[in-house]
Amino acid sequence: MTTTTANTTTTAANTTTTANEGTMTDNATANLAAIRQHLNTVYLSRGFQIDLLLVAVIGGLNGVLIGPPGTAKSQLCRETLHLTVGTDHVWAKQFNPFTTKDEVFGFMDIKAMKDHGEYRTDTRGRITAPGVHAAFFDEVFKAFGPLFSGTMSITHTGERAVDLQGDPAPRKTEVETILAASNELPPGFGGRRADQRTDFTAFWDRWTLRSVVQSTLTDEQLVRILRMQLNRPTPPAALTKAERRGLQQAARDVQWKDKNPLIKAFRMAEQKGMSHVTARRLGELMHATRAHAVLHGRDYCHLEDYRFAVKAGFWQDFDDFDRIREIIAEMGTEADKRLDLFWREIDRVQGVYFRDLENVSSLDELTVVSQACFEAAQQATAVFNQIPEAELSTPGAKDAAREQIVAWRDEMSRIFHAHKAELSKPEVSAPFDGLA
Repeated sequence: MTTTTANTTTTAANTTTTANEGTMTDNATANLAAIRQHLNTVYLSRGFQIDLLLVAVIGGLNGVLIGPPGTAKSQLCRETLHLTVGTDHVWAKQFNPFTTKDEVFGFMDIKAMKDHGEYRTDTRGRITAPGVHAAFFDEVFKAFGPLFSGTMSITHTGERAVDLQGDPAPRKTEVETILAASNELPPGFGGRRADQRTDFTAFWDRWTLRSVVQSTLTDEQLVRILRMQLNRPTPPAALTKAERRGLQQAARDVQWKDKNPLIKAFRMAEQKGMSHVTARRLGELMHATRAHAVLHGRDYCHLEDYRFAVKAGFWQDFDDFDRIREIIAEMGTEADKRLDLFWREIDRVQGVYFRDLENVSSLDELTVVSQACFEAAQQATAVFNQIPEAELSTPGAKDAAREQIVAWRDEMSRIFHAHKAELSKPEVSAPFDGLA
């Protein structure tokens, strides 16, 4: 009887714990979505870069943004860390050719040496200090020489350790993720002459997720940016440590198939001579894939998650971009490609409908263009229904697509009825029509 009672109590406690963990993860997912929405509102035309930085935080990876000055790279990195890790737990440093290891990792503690004869490093205010969970390296490729012997270990996602003066072994830090920004690729890449003092190849490889930031804003977006300078949106609350840990665990729990598009992409990269895409990098990108799934509220890997990892992590130099586009186009199964074609056709049909609506001036014309849109969408849907669900890379992809089709249908119906109501209004003569 006692044993039964104990087991029952333990089961109840485990059930309560599981429920609490589920609630915490749900809250964390909702808060992460609010942060993502805020960043996309403030940093226009930066959707991919925002996802890259958030994935780096969730996955405990390193991410770097490359681009010309004035493209908000540094500001985006800083705000992302402040909202996901917390201002008090972020260490930031702008590198220059004279930056030393001591400035980053800590100075020798002269007082300890003088008072106690101890040979140790003072880490206060440095990346190695207790409580530092994330770091931002601005102009990361400006530094040279001995600095990189230390940064090589702390940027290793499996170690995050540093050799400090007085320590018998590398010291494990509390750093989980490192973000960086640079105006250019490191020497030896992007057409830059290799530096004879420092070989950047190994250090460049440490940055799992990479993106080039370009200044491509429409006039409307520029106006929005100017208005936001006067009334900047209030940011949401930062993630708590428990919420961040919950998201990181959720990423580790994401399901994926042994035979998946990322491995297919890896083999294609080998065939194209992209030797920098190593098995180690593949492992980190597999985790990025799972973190990207969590960012989008999924507990399984979608084809788009794999494609994100390839786009962010397979390139090393600018001349890799064409090969990566080819790889992404061939990543999925034939069924995946047919599903992509279906959505491209739906986008085309919608674009034609919106264009034709601009010229509609009567209910009869509205009916004609709407019927044409319906028939084109119906033909595309008939092709969609023939896609074999078992051959899609993503579990439940077809069911999810059906839900999107219903949502698209409802939105198109709303647009139709809104135009119908507008055209049905009686015409009223303006009081100035008779003015000579």
